[in-house]
Amino acid sequence: MARMPDAPSTITLRASAAVGPQRTAVDAVADTVAAAVQAGEIAAVDSAAAAAVIIGIVLQTAIFHIYGKLSGGLTERASALACAAIAAVTALAEPPR
Repeated sequence: MARMPDAPSTITLRASAAVGPQRTAVDAVADTVAAAVQAGEIAAVDSAAAAAVIIGIVLQTAIFHIYGKLSGGLTERASALACAAIAAVTALAEPPR
């Protein structure tokens, strides 16, 4: 039987915090959005909110795939997911109606 790894000790957690927070996928997506805003590639938008909608689009699609609700692979949906993410981020940048 496989053994579960031990939980990190308080000392390990403190040492990690002293070095600095670990970079996450959320950070990477938010930083990419912020860089696109800075470069003028997209309109000004809250990078954290944009990261949330982008990750949500991809993650929810993956979950539906895992549960067998979508046929085919995720790779063949990449273009459509990118279009959906662009539309969602664009909507965040637009003034409320």
